[in-house]
Amino acid sequence: MKYPKRSDLVVKRNPYRIYWGSSYDRGITILLEMWSDIRKEVPDALLDICYGWDLYIKINANNPERIAWKDKVDKLMQQPGITHLGRISHGAVKTLIESCGIWAYPTWFGEISCITAMKCQAWGAIPVVISYAALQETVQYGVRIEGDIYEPEIKEKFKNELIALLKDEALQEEIREPMMKWAREQFPWSKVAKQWSDEFGSAPSLDKQVDELMENNQALDAWNLVKDTDYPKKNKVYAKVVHAFDPEAYRKFYAEDLAENPVPEEVALNCIILAPRFKWVVEEIGKQRPKSVLDLGCADGYLCLTLAKRGFDSIGYNLYKPSVELANKRAKKNNLKAAFVCEDLFNIDLKADAVVLFEVLEHLPDPKKAIDHCMSLVNEGGSFYLSTPSIDHIGIQQHKDEPNSASWDADGTPSGHLRLYTEQELKELLKDYKIKQFRIDEYKCWNIEVTK
Repeated sequence: MKYPKRSDLVVKRNPYRIYWGSSYDRGITILLEMWSDIRKEVPDALLDICYGWDLYIKINANNPERIAWKDKVDKLMQQPGITHLGRISHGAVKTLIESCGIWAYPTWFGEISCITAMKCQAWGAIPVVISYAALQETVQYGVRIEGDIYEPEIKEKFKNELIALLKDEALQEEIREPMMKWAREQFPWSKVAKQWSDEFGSAPSLDKQVDELMENNQALDAWNLVKDTDYPKKNKVYAKVVHAFDPEAYRKFYAEDLAENPVPEEVALNCIILAPRFKWVVEEIGKQRPKSVLDLGCADGYLCLTLAKRGFDSIGYNLYKPSVELANKRAKKNNLKAAFVCEDLFNIDLKADAVVLFEVLEHLPDPKKAIDHCMSLVNEGGSFYLSTPSIDHIGIQQHKDEPNSASWDADGTPSGHLRLYTEQELKELLKDYKIKQFRIDEYKCWNIEVTK
């Protein structure tokens, strides 16, 4: 669609027209997947999408999984009533927003601000959004829905609220005039620019940002921050994440360099006393009574040994050979039906009723690939149990509080943790699967059960 110059155009607003103008990986699939239901209720509904794939393709050109997701979205955009405009000019964006009745944004993304929210309210497209992150402040008119967009009831509520507003032209008009007046007073570019200038003026130094990210176990975020800069310690940051990009460095680190400290044998035979997450998973497996268990990244085998004492057949996999040898020795000594193999989890094709991935995801270069692989190993009707530290895990603060704790750049070894996850990030990784439990324990570790 080509837009004429604004001086030649008198814009007519269509109350049934919806605008999307953000990066497509910020929730557009949610809107597209509910589109057929919206059109059943409002046959005249239209959705105009702009932003384009240019940047996404540049970043993900060598990632087949991401490109496959793009192709899926492109296919969903081909539904009746949807127009994909791609990358258009700022003038065309203004013209488009002024022709739309509604701006729909069912996002999980943690906005620190939202220019689209400012533009849409100033130019008359009424928001229907999730009340999350900066949208809680930036969006003051329209519909703000509380809750997690990946929860079925919240998704249904978003759809119903959007349909209701599409059907109510009078309500749109009632909202629009005061909304536009407020937004134009609140968001003139001179005012917004001053706010950002003040913010940048007080921003921490790059050194401080890197130190904070590394201290908080977010090594990949630190690398992404400095990789295109002349930061003096860039090589030291890369040394911490090299195993995320080099398979040989990954295998060497976990098979040879990252020495694992074994737990005492009495703990290995009763790991529920080790940490709350193990008590949780042992109890859940006890309820489900699976015929077989796989523990991927099993350390020195304490979960499998504990389960074997309770009558469950289990196999543990780990790359660090001394841990595997110790686990097998303990199984034999105690006459337990548990076996341990020195192997990378991605080389495993054995299926089981219960698959466990505890304190491993934060170490892996491609977490989505890992989750998909683990789910492929789960028998129909079985469960996948995942545990990973949250971003405010108590171990982080304990490390910071240690007297004379070493700086992150004290040596050149890779970092054990590549990243830690928020609730929203984990739910995004798991969005293709059925989450049965999603909890956080007193150590601030996520404990998750996904069923198949």
